[in-house]
Amino acid sequence: MGMFASTTRRHHASLTSVLCLLVLTVPLFAQTTPQRQIVSELSLCVEVAGASQDDGASIFQGDCNDGNKHQVFDFIPAPGTDSGFHRIRASHSNKCLGVADGALAPGAEVVQLSCVDNNPSTLWKQRDGALILQHSGYCLSVDVSSRSTSGAFMVQWFCDSPSVKWQVKSVSEQHDGLQQLSKRGNSVGKSQSGFYLSTGTPHDNQFL
Repeated sequence: MGMFASTTRRHHASLTSVLCLLVLTVPLFAQTTPQRQIVSELSLCVEVAGASQDDGASIFQGDCNDGNKHQVFDFIPAPGTDSGFHRIRASHSNKCLGVADGALAPGAEVVQLSCVDNNPSTLWKQRDGALILQHSGYCLSVDVSSRSTSGAFMVQWFCDSPSVKWQVKSVSEQHDGLQQLSKRGNSVGKSQSGFYLSTGTPHDNQFL
C-alpha cells in the first residue's frame, strides 16, 4: 500500500512538472490582439489575393466580408523591438504582411511572407491612422493610380499621402458596422480624422 501511494505521488509530481514546463514554453507570439480587419477610407478591406497560402501572394483591397478569413489579421507584438511594432499575420495562412526582399523603394509591393521574428520588413507600427514599416519608414498604401478601385494592390508609399489612412477594426466591430451601413441604405459618415466609418464613431487608432 505504501509503495502504491509513493508511486502515485511521484506520478502526480511528474505530471505537474510537465504541465509547468509547457506553460513556461508557450511562445510570446501567442499573445495576440483580437482578430482585425484593415479598412480603407472608402470602406474596402485589405485581403490576400485569392486566399493564397503562398509566399509572395499579392495583397489588395476588396469588398469587406467578415466571413473571409483572408481579410482577417492577427496583430502580434514583436518581441525585442521598439515599443509598438507588430507583425500583421493573415488568419487563413499564418503568414505576414511585408515587403519582399526588404525593398526600400516607394511603390514596392506589399505581399504575404513567412513570418520571421524581427524581420524589419514585416514589422509595422500604427500612428495617426497609418501603418508604418520599420525597415523603410514608408506606409501601407493602396496603389495611388487606382486608389478607389476594389482589387487595387497594396504598396509601401510616402506617409503624407491620403492613401495611407486605415481603420484597424475588430472583426465583431466591422461586422456590426456593416450591418448598420446596410440598414442606413449604404450612407456613410465621416469622422473628424477624415476616415469614412461604417459605425459613425472615431476609432482610437491603437492595436491594443
